[in-house]
Amino acid sequence: MWLGLAWLGWRLFGPDPVPRTVGDQRRPLKVPGRSVFVGRHEFFVRELGDPDAPVLVLIHGWNFDGEMAFHKLAPLLAERYRVIVPDLRNHGKSDRIRGRFELADVAGEVDAIIDALGIAKPVAVLGYSMGGMVAQELALGYPDTISALVLGATAARPMHRLRPVSYVLFKFTRAVARISGRSGVGVVPRSPAQRPHWCRGRGMDVGLIACARCESLSRGGVRDLAVRHP
Repeated sequence: MWLGLAWLGWRLFGPDPVPRTVGDQRRPLKVPGRSVFVGRHEFFVRELGDPDAPVLVLIHGWNFDGEMAFHKLAPLLAERYRVIVPDLRNHGKSDRIRGRFELADVAGEVDAIIDALGIAKPVAVLGYSMGGMVAQELALGYPDTISALVLGATAARPMHRLRPVSYVLFKFTRAVARISGRSGVGVVPRSPAQRPHWCRGRGMDVGLIACARCESLSRGGVRDLAVRHP
């Protein structure tokens, strides 16, 4: 029993498992970037695509830089757009700026980055996770900057009042997921014939991923609430 409790405690509160890797590690997005200054602070920006194509700015989420968040999406979009991928403050190769700030401050920095690059406005903007909230602040505070807005996996605003509770719940649910065999994390198989078995092992309805046309990262469980699109 004590051995079981020790294992459970290690899984709940121990270090995150290190993924096993095979072969050499390669950079996912081998695109050189450059720095621009906004006031006293330096921000790193990557650019892909035809310089004369319509501009699309990709805003990453919390704890990810632009390369990590969009290394697969950006090259595909670069076939049609001039893709701009900045690293937000305190992320990636951009400056670490001490002190409290609001997402409206980050939106102002994104707007200033666009100006520093000499890009004509308005531009299309895609925001993912926290980047979606930044994109919304950009649309509200700088409406002349945005021609189109795409939001993914985001919310309207951070949870200021419930932030301590949400932090505890986040840590708890992540710990539970680490000891659960039904967390359902994995890559959706490209072949439709393989999907029913893949879904059954994760307690998911195969109909929820029927629209997938390529390999996609998915997380689901038997208690997830999902609505199938008509």
